[in-house]
Amino acid sequence: IFFFFNDTATTEIYTEQIVGSVRCVQETAIRGLDFDNGKNFLFASTFEDGHIHIFDLEKQGRERFAKSMGTYIGKPKVRALKWSSIRNEIYLGCDDGTIQVLSLIHISE
Repeated sequence: IFFFFNDTATTEIYTEQIVGSVRCVQETAIRGLDFDNGKNFLFASTFEDGHIHIFDLEKQGRERFAKSMGTYIGKPKVRALKWSSIRNEIYLGCDDGTIQVLSLIHISE
């Protein structure tokens, strides 16, 4: 019995580069992150206080100039965050087993 392997896949190598950082909370853990590719918005949720922070990252390479678009207060102890750009809603999975839906009708490009 003979086995022949023909691996034509190419190996791609990526390097990492920190392009910026955004401080959104005071000494509390970030529990959820999501990103909207169309609007370049970054969403971050905190665990203890339930704050949801939204940042406009602008264009790639300009992340250090990120602007805060607002902070919303959800339920405390957020465990997961998901953004729907079609519905303009944030879905929060909380520590008590509930799912909270926040509708953000004032976000604009």
